[in-house]
Order: sequence, then structure tokens, then C-alpha cells
Amino acid sequence: TGASRARCLWGSGRLRGRPGQCPAGSTRACAVIRLHKRERSTHQLRVGYCQFIARYPWQCFATLTFDRKHYALRFACDPEQADKAFRLLVRHLNERLYGPRWMSKSPSKGAVWVRVQEAHQDGYLHFHALLHTPGRELGLHLVRDLAMWWEPRFGGARVEIPHSQEAVMQYLVKHLGNPEVADLEFSNNFGKTFP
Repeated sequence: TGASRARCLWGSGRLRGRPGQCPAGSTRACAVIRLHKRERSTHQLRVGYCQFIARYPWQCFATLTFDRKHYALRFACDPEQADKAFRLLVRHLNERLYGPRWMSKSPSKGAVWVRVQEAHQDGYLHFHALLHTPGRELGLHLVRDLAMWWEPRFGGARVEIPHSQEAVMQYLVKHLGNPEVADLEFSNNFGKTFP
């Protein structure tokens, strides 16, 4: 590959200078090395985030999209509107689980969540989210209720109970490291209570 070829060139002494610098006439080899370093650090970033969010047994994985009929056809969904829509979904979940005074009744101050905001190629946002409800079981009927609540208001929803914790965490962080594509956010109560 190009990266191994570049390492061989550095090791053989045919490229002069230090490995962090580009000698004259070797810009392609240096570009390959920089790309390899960036890919390695991005992979390390993703592994680190997976380890960080693995502290919770995630009970629900959601993919939430925004229907274009709710927004102007020439413009993508506003990130602030999308954030408010997601927080309304979490509020609905908390009210269903803990009642209308969920902030005072829930020892964890509601559901714990991790969310990635991603942009499609056309600029429309969608979310991937993991949800955990401390002290409460999130049954299949409530998971279905979340999807049915979201769809008529905002767009498509795929909400499910994860079969593999590791697989959903890896899927959640798949685009991290590219800030133009994905943005990771945590709930305010993330890390304050543990199962």
C-alpha cells in the first residue's frame, strides 16, 4: 500500500529529512503518511468514545430523521429545531416512565442519552441515539410508543432494543473524527448516575 511504501522509503534512507517533514519531490509519500496518521488517530478517537459510553447498559437505539414536508424544500432542517425535537422526545419518554414531575421523581433526573447528529449528503440532519432509563425497564411497548410519537410530528423513526451493545456503540461513532459530518452530544445527567 502507499503507507507501507512510504515507510519503506523513509526506512531505506532514500527520502531525506525527518519523518514529520516532506523532503523535496516527495509530497505524495508525505500525503500518504499524513492520511495514515489521521486515520489511526480517528480510529483511536472512536475506540475511546466507545469505551467511554460503554459504562451504561443501553436499552434503546434510535435513528430519527426529519421529513422534508415539515421544512422548506430548499433548506435543510435547522440544527436548533432538530435539537428541540429530540429533547421533546426525551421529555415524552421521561413523562411516560416517571410521570409529569419526572425531574423531582427520578433520582437520575430522567433518561440518560448519547446522540450523534449526522448530515445526509443533501444537508438534512438525522440523529442516532442511545437511551438508558435508570431504575426503570424500557419495554418493547414503550420503544414502539417512541417511534409512533416521533413519526407524525417530525419524520421517520426506527427505535429498537439493541441486540449487541458493542455493535450499536460502534455504529453511533462511525463518523466521529469528521466534524463536517457528525457531532456527538451527551445528556446533562450522563456520568452523574451509574447503573
